[in-house]
Amino acid sequence: MSASSASVEAFSNADPSKVWTVRELAEWIGIGGLGPLFVGGPQTVADLLEEWVEETDVDGFNLAYAVTHETFSDIVTYLVPELQRRGVYKRDYAPGTLREKLFSGSAPAAQSCRPPERWERVEVPGLRIVDDELWLSVKTRRAAMRLAIGKALPRHTLGGGNRNCLNEAHRPCFLLSGLLRCGCCHGPYAIIGRDPYACSTRKQKGTCYNRLTITRQAVEARVLDRLKERLLAPDLVAAFVKAFREETKRQREALRAEQAQRERKAAELDRKIAAIFRAIEDGLYEPAMKTSPCRTQRGA
Repeated sequence: MSASSASVEAFSNADPSKVWTVRELAEWIGIGGLGPLFVGGPQTVADLLEEWVEETDVDGFNLAYAVTHETFSDIVTYLVPELQRRGVYKRDYAPGTLREKLFSGSAPAAQSCRPPERWERVEVPGLRIVDDELWLSVKTRRAAMRLAIGKALPRHTLGGGNRNCLNEAHRPCFLLSGLLRCGCCHGPYAIIGRDPYACSTRKQKGTCYNRLTITRQAVEARVLDRLKERLLAPDLVAAFVKAFREETKRQREALRAEQAQRERKAAELDRKIAAIFRAIEDGLYEPAMKTSPCRTQRGA
């Protein structure tokens, strides 16, 4: 169902005594939108607004313009003074801040601020939005962008070009951005227009005779297909499988060696603790034995 058909059905359901057509609906909403339309001078419109407030207890009205911006100018010039004369529209803003108006009874905020040397700074990790690693990476990225812009600005200024220096710091937009070269002048091949790649030297300087263009989708498909052919070659797959197995074996052996070392340390601790208990049972306890287990555990 289209939007116009849905609007016609909604109006027909609201007023079953009338069957609306699309033309009648367009004429109705042509001025003021779907809401009720008040026509008349300031006194007539003010009477209608007061009647609505008294009968429906509405809190306010959303005004739709018929002509931008003349409709709002007419409301301010003609209707608002009439409403103010009747005492139903404010003449001045109420005193106080927005906080005091929203939260009645709240004390006004202090107008003076403490100097920076009296500020108290407290670390609240629970309120952190991003972790330190992400924050530092963003700061590093911004520093690299400033450096790239700083290097590009003198070159663009002295060269008299009108290129945007921010482009030097942007990340590539497409898969092969900045990687394609012209086969004639070896200059960069870049996007011109919407999709096609073409020689930038020919476009900017006119010193290259290469007029060939190729769409981004076509060149990306060629490159990816060729990479797939090369990377899935039998000898490369065999080399990958061999390297993967060797690395897996190395990690497994390293884990076994680490586990064996831990088991030897645990067995040594058990022997020392057993020896201390036997000494205590035989009456050979000495004060130095009291710290031996602790030292041994810390060493572990």
